[in-house]
Amino acid sequence: MPFGLPQTNETIRQAISYAYFKDIIMLAATATCSEDWRTSYPARSNKVIGISSSNGMGLRSRFNNFPPESGDSFMTLGENVEIPCLVSPKSGTSLAAIIAAGLVALILDFGSQNMGNEYARRKLFSNDGIRTLLRSKTQMSYEDYFLIPWKLLDPNQSAEHVWSSMMYALQY
Repeated sequence: MPFGLPQTNETIRQAISYAYFKDIIMLAATATCSEDWRTSYPARSNKVIGISSSNGMGLRSRFNNFPPESGDSFMTLGENVEIPCLVSPKSGTSLAAIIAAGLVALILDFGSQNMGNEYARRKLFSNDGIRTLLRSKTQMSYEDYFLIPWKLLDPNQSAEHVWSSMMYALQY
């Protein structure tokens, strides 16, 4: 979700609860420069993975809100992102959330091709499972986990090695 709200929205809260119950993985932008600098909703929900922005070196973007008071805080590239058709690069947690969602989609696609059994699939394809995997395959920067695609899906390793590394991270 490439948006953030200052307050909890009841309709969105109910939709998130339903999606979480159905093991739908949700990511949301933590928003930028809110009045009180708190993580916005729905990124501050424990049922959603909040995504902040970083530069390409893994340093937290200055326009991010503070990390959430509870739960994990993830970040990925969201600063000076070049987008075809646009004259100048764009920045924001919305872009970072979209990039992170693409990375999670790649992980799930890779996992679906290498699933050995139903338990492993259910574990990986859950909000808690993907959060655990992301936490284990990231680099800590400030109070955030910096998502590094080449650490999650290392092109220099065999598919079997990457898969076993994912299963180890999930404690399977």
